[in-house]
Amino acid sequence: MESKLPLFLLLTAFIATGARAEVNYEFSGRLLVDAVGTTFVDANGEKTGGDDLYIRQAKLKFEAELFDRLEFEASALYDQYDEGEAGNLFLAFKPIKDWSLVVGQFKEPAGLERMQSVASQFFNERSLATNVFSTARKPGVKVEYDGKWAWAQAAYMQEDSRSGYFDDGDVYAARIAIRPYRDKSKDAFLHLGGFYSTREEVELRFDIDEPLIGRSFGNSFHSPNYYANRIDTGGVEIAAGFRQIILQAEFFAQELYERDGDEWQHDGYYLTLSWTAFGKPRKHKNAKIRFNKKNDAALELSARISEADTVNFGEGDRARVLSIAANYYLDEHYKLTLQYESAELDGLDAGLT
Repeated sequence: MESKLPLFLLLTAFIATGARAEVNYEFSGRLLVDAVGTTFVDANGEKTGGDDLYIRQAKLKFEAELFDRLEFEASALYDQYDEGEAGNLFLAFKPIKDWSLVVGQFKEPAGLERMQSVASQFFNERSLATNVFSTARKPGVKVEYDGKWAWAQAAYMQEDSRSGYFDDGDVYAARIAIRPYRDKSKDAFLHLGGFYSTREEVELRFDIDEPLIGRSFGNSFHSPNYYANRIDTGGVEIAAGFRQIILQAEFFAQELYERDGDEWQHDGYYLTLSWTAFGKPRKHKNAKIRFNKKNDAALELSARISEADTVNFGEGDRARVLSIAANYYLDEHYKLTLQYESAELDGLDAGLT
């Protein structure tokens, strides 16, 4: 807590100063509700499952322009899949055009799907690979370039220790993306990018523990336990669009360095194909795929395949998830999604298939 107190005081001081100046601000909110029916088939062919109704995500966000070159954002977040994650809380200072210095709590700059808002996803949740290889928001400092054809981010962040044996860990992360092509209508584009982060492990044992396809199954995807000293994660991102069709993919690779000198690898990917059956298609801006808020009603059909592999020395999980979704946008505020997911899980250490 001591390391975060100066940051809190800094934010409070800027807010108080901004209150005495002319401030442009905006409140917004989001509510996602899931109604889920599940069926689980074990290795013996026996079926279990049931129905569930719950709040997938609720978010309140406050944004303000305190001065011409200073912005503030604070959000309160409840997420069924990331119960331990808090919202954003940061100041962004923009000394020159296209450049920002961000101080506070924000997303680690890694991964296209992770950087997108859940509300702008093709599906109700991020892919299996994204959940496995990405991490929660953390406090830190970030330098960001947001240009017309390229984007770059570099951050130093601090990860809280979850073990009394370790101090808080340091995280260094970077991401760069380019858009080598976009036509005049902005309905055809190509996006390429890459990201990399390295972190000191801050718990006695490192273990990936993530949901496979939904809350009803709990966190059913795992890795072996590692006495990890350092974890490096990198990947590449690709997105392309032509009129009503959008392709988006990411490939992940993770290297784990244990205290005894052993090294282990994980990997995964997802591939998404989306077609806007009627209505205007999404637009590509700032390295994100967004739904255009000025659109009238639209219907979007999407399919995604995602795989993740954490198997080492005969332990860990390997899984594949197929997702199909139909998104109907009544207008910019309301979205109705019908989604089907099927997953195959090989849990080697638990003897599951």
